Amino acid sequence: EKNWPSLRGHETDRIEEMEKAIREAERSEVITSLDHRVIQALAMWCKVYNKKLSFLYKDKVNKSWPKFWNFITSLE
Repeated sequence: EKNWPSLRGHETDRIEEMEKAIREAERSEVITSLDHRVIQALAMWCKVYNKKLSFLYKDKVNKSWPKFWNFITSLE
């Protein structure tokens, strides 16, 4: 937070939202974040570590990268 104060005060508090999503991921729960950046970050994490997660609001990534899921799929 000290190094990245801009992460607070957007659509969500991204630090808090990422912490919540990481806890969900660690418990292999469905990721419930509405923040497109959090969803994208965890989807990339899944690729790097060969994990499987489900995302409740997958379509939220369309805000910044409409073809994100095509990109992720192409990495297989």
